[in-house]
Amino acid sequence: MGAIANAAGLKFGYHNHAHEFNKQDGYVIENYLLEHTDPEKVMFELDVYWASKGGVNPSAYIQKYAGRFPLLHIKDDNVIGASQTIDFEAIFNAAYKQGSKLLLRGDRSQRHPADGVRRKERRIPQRS
Repeated sequence: MGAIANAAGLKFGYHNHAHEFNKQDGYVIENYLLEHTDPEKVMFELDVYWASKGGVNPSAYIQKYAGRFPLLHIKDDNVIGASQTIDFEAIFNAAYKQGSKLLLRGDRSQRHPADGVRRKERRIPQRS
């Protein structure tokens, strides 16, 4: 798929959910995908919520596969930080170190997604 997209001037992208962190045939599925694709042709967007639900420490994973996540999907159970189970500061620091862009998801409780995103932007630490 990466080669086909690349031939058309595109880069193929993959977004994870929790099940990609299960093992199949002795491999963690997401690890296998990262290790068996060409970074020039395939990019990954790490969904930090689903990675966390899959048993992965997102900031450690970003560091382990540095450069493979130009995009991060930032979300939590409802409001960023509400679950108190995801270390967003460590994720942001790891992401900024490798040049990732952060994609924010609006709070599920908001009527209009932009309202939740605006609130979250105030809580995201700036690069130091």
